[in-house]
Amino acid sequence: MKRRKLPFHAQQHPAKQGLDVLDSIMIFPRSSGVLNGGQYSKNNLPPKHRLKIVATNESGVDYEEINRGTEERYVLIYEINNYNDSPCFAYIEVIKEK
Repeated sequence: MKRRKLPFHAQQHPAKQGLDVLDSIMIFPRSSGVLNGGQYSKNNLPPKHRLKIVATNESGVDYEEINRGTEERYVLIYEINNYNDSPCFAYIEVIKEK
């Protein structure tokens, strides 16, 4: 079931100290936000990463990963909707390879 589109209302917010993060934001209640993972291409792929969302009710938050542009040059974007009555925090964490 597709949920309704929420208005944009987010702001930059630092992630926990010691993490390697591409972008991090705080999304206000019943609002949406956008994380920008950077610009890449088929010859320059993004680093291994994961989207982390911290919320009082994580089932009240959904997201969509979007590669905006062409295969030759695109921007990695995560659009996040927070349907909760409290703010949520989201960040793109780079996964360290062992």
